[in-house]
Amino acid sequence: MMSNTNRLFNIPDANLIEFGEMVAAKLPEDIAELNNFDRTINESYPPSIRTAISEFKAFPTDQVVIDEMAELTKNVNDALSACNKCYRTISFFAQKAFPENKSIQNQFGLNDIVSKHSGSYVMNAQ
Repeated sequence: MMSNTNRLFNIPDANLIEFGEMVAAKLPEDIAELNNFDRTINESYPPSIRTAISEFKAFPTDQVVIDEMAELTKNVNDALSACNKCYRTISFFAQKAFPENKSIQNQFGLNDIVSKHSGSYVMNAQ
């Protein structure tokens, strides 16, 4: 089912597609008369309208795009969680192995990441 999303031209997509399909179906009956009025309107118009409608219908709906973005966002968040876990492991062992040597700890990236109060870590903007 087509969404009822409005665009800048204030016509719902479903209505526009329905009208386009009707025009593409009826246009061949009047093509000669229309060609007398405007020579640029010819037999290639109905197939080009049908092709444009088919191409438009092939685009995913807004809801599909939103759902795909949600899935991709979850993938990014999962990857960030895995990186956070690795960072905390490296941080623990770097601090344990070199408790008095900040420069070696920094070689492991401890100065590139800052801890927020929530317990999450973010890259330092430098």
